[in-house]
Amino acid sequence: MITVNLTAASWTGTAAPYTQVAQAVGVAATDQVLLHPYQGATQAQRTAARAAELYLTNNGDGSVTIVADGTKPTIDVPVSIEVLLDSRVEDIEAELQSDGSYISKYSGEEIDELLDKVSATWG
Repeated sequence: MITVNLTAASWTGTAAPYTQVAQAVGVAATDQVLLHPYQGATQAQRTAARAAELYLTNNGDGSVTIVADGTKPTIDVPVSIEVLLDSRVEDIEAELQSDGSYISKYSGEEIDELLDKVSATWG
């Protein structure tokens, strides 16, 4: 999970939906991503997030776009971004198995271990 802090001062718009583009290191424009509540949020932050009705509408290289369809938060609200690995794993598999001509210097177990490490790092 990637933690993103939505700052109170960074919301744009004079009425809902309010928009914020926030830095999300590790997110790529081609990634499939999901928005989750941040587990370490305070009660006030959780209340603000629920009232804001937050939705992730877009992602770019190193950024996410979040909209608030409800009340614009007046405090900073942390959220968690989950990067789904399905597309990245498919890309790796396609490269390894594209026409059968690629011979890896790694065994299947070593590749599985590497993919497990990548999965643990990215969520």
